[in-house]
Amino acid sequence: MKGYLPGLTMWRSARMIADAEAGLIDVVLLHKIDRFARSMLVALQTFKRLEAVGVSFVSISEKMDFSTPMGRAMLANILSFAQLYSDNLSWETKKGKAERKRQGMYNGILPFGTVKGDDGVPGNHPTNYAGLVFAFTLAAEGRTDREIAQALNEAGYRTSGNRGANPFTKDTVRQMLQNRFYLGELPLDDGTWMQGKHLPVLDVAVFDRAHAARMRNVSRPRRVATTTRQPWSLSGVAQCSCG
Repeated sequence: MKGYLPGLTMWRSARMIADAEAGLIDVVLLHKIDRFARSMLVALQTFKRLEAVGVSFVSISEKMDFSTPMGRAMLANILSFAQLYSDNLSWETKKGKAERKRQGMYNGILPFGTVKGDDGVPGNHPTNYAGLVFAFTLAAEGRTDREIAQALNEAGYRTSGNRGANPFTKDTVRQMLQNRFYLGELPLDDGTWMQGKHLPVLDVAVFDRAHAARMRNVSRPRRVATTTRQPWSLSGVAQCSCG
């Protein structure tokens, strides 16, 4: 048997439950109850499943026996305040993002080819901006998203985002070529765009030419190669002369 100190990811939580139900865990050790889960419902459901298989849980900070009636009442209070904190933090974060957007400021990670300036306003990236122009130039020439991705990768460029620097794919190229952030705009929740505080980093004519060329590639009918085969290798060769 062993103890278990759970992490904060869903994968670790699911593994913990699986180990508990397989009889591999005696006790779950917590630093604080509110670090286990910020959702009161999720925490109570998880603790119930642990108790059902005889696994106890101990919190170092609270130092309480949560198996008693008083301990259960305290557990519910602690979890309710933890969820209140989480919900309030999420609400304040949304308010902050809404205010930034109202001011024309961008939220999140900046797109490829741009970087935040000293004044907080996005501008051209010192190295990746050339790759951005390269991609739109190829698109304007009629190159497909897949071909542009291959060209960017061969030139040594990599994506920028929350998933790190990775090779370009046709999907990441498509997203880049459709992103009106490069025209100084910001996305709205309804799918439309508004004018941002940052200046355009691409010429509108270049963006429009790339967009028009991509639309022609998308609407171009694909050729499907077809071959007609005879049912037998000698079909049509031998003829009957019997009249």
